[in-house]
Amino acid sequence: MTDLHTHSNASDGLLTPTQIVEWANSRAVKILSLTDHDTVDGLFEAQEKCTELGIRFVNGIEFSTYAKYEIHILGYNIDYLNPMFVQKLKLVKEKRIARNMELKDKLYSLDMRIDIDAEAEGVGRMDFARALVEQGFCPTTNFAFEKFLGVRGLAYTPSDRLKPFEAVELIVEFCGVAVLAHPKRYVQDRNIELLLEGLIKYGLQGIEVFYPAHNETDIAFLKNIAKKYKLIMTGGSDYHGDAVYRYPEFELDSFANKILKI
Repeated sequence: MTDLHTHSNASDGLLTPTQIVEWANSRAVKILSLTDHDTVDGLFEAQEKCTELGIRFVNGIEFSTYAKYEIHILGYNIDYLNPMFVQKLKLVKEKRIARNMELKDKLYSLDMRIDIDAEAEGVGRMDFARALVEQGFCPTTNFAFEKFLGVRGLAYTPSDRLKPFEAVELIVEFCGVAVLAHPKRYVQDRNIELLLEGLIKYGLQGIEVFYPAHNETDIAFLKNIAKKYKLIMTGGSDYHGDAVYRYPEFELDSFANKILKI
């Protein structure tokens, strides 16, 4: 089994990179990627544990970009130790921290004085959602997003983030493979092909077909889209250390294996 989309506590996951690998091993995953939001801090630890357990590791990242709404871009096999990449990623992290501090201020103005370190690296909106639940302000994380943190939420805070094409360019610049993450929303909005055509010009090579929120109809549609645009088909659990509603079991085809160098 393959899982190319997981998150550790280096960003907004609950488990350490080592624990993520152990969880994957318990599910008989043979190819794994850690794709934390806007950070590569957990990759070395995850790779070490994968080597110990005999799991093929693919280094990864998930960029949270924005253009009218959030668009997430996965990057694989990036030269993430390159000093120039490290410097560019630092700027992305600084923008995320600035957004988090503003978000915390907005929640405080709504008398929701949550205890969270908004300046800590890797903190994301999911951490805010969990804090709102744990500290009694919201019944569920879904409610927290709908009422406060999402685009229509009372405390929603846009950030000066990368544009989707900039994330694709950044991944390609450092020898990586760029993939559009969880694209169901763009299918529903009927702009998936327009989005893909725009990003392919900058080097997009794949689309996440297999994902917990994708039903059989979604998967069949996305497979056809992938074939039409000659994109590799990837997938993963998007596991954050909490409940997994439906694990997408799949195997990479030979085309994807070649592009991802697996």
